[in-house]
Amino acid sequence: MATRVMFNRREAALVEQRHEARHMVECVRLTAGGETEEPFAAVLDDISSFGCRLRDAGVLAVGERLWVRLPGAPPIVASVAWARDAAAGCRFAAPISQGLMRSLLPGAA
Repeated sequence: MATRVMFNRREAALVEQRHEARHMVECVRLTAGGETEEPFAAVLDDISSFGCRLRDAGVLAVGERLWVRLPGAPPIVASVAWARDAAAGCRFAAPISQGLMRSLLPGAA
């Protein structure tokens, strides 16, 4: 019987392995006229220089504009790219700095 050897094979994680706490962020809806509505809290699940994924954000609509206040930063204008249940993917109006993004990643001091 031949032995089968596999190299460079990676199995998908079967369980969630991230144990770091997520960041709570404050969000504010922007109206078409640029006015703000009541702030609401959401959990920042993922982030890149160009956008983020929010969880427990309530009902958001694609195209809706928000201010997202990330820890240690002024509010950032973002638009909702997709929304499903109480989660939403947001695209920042302008990329955030690499330093700010890295400060929010798991393991940052």
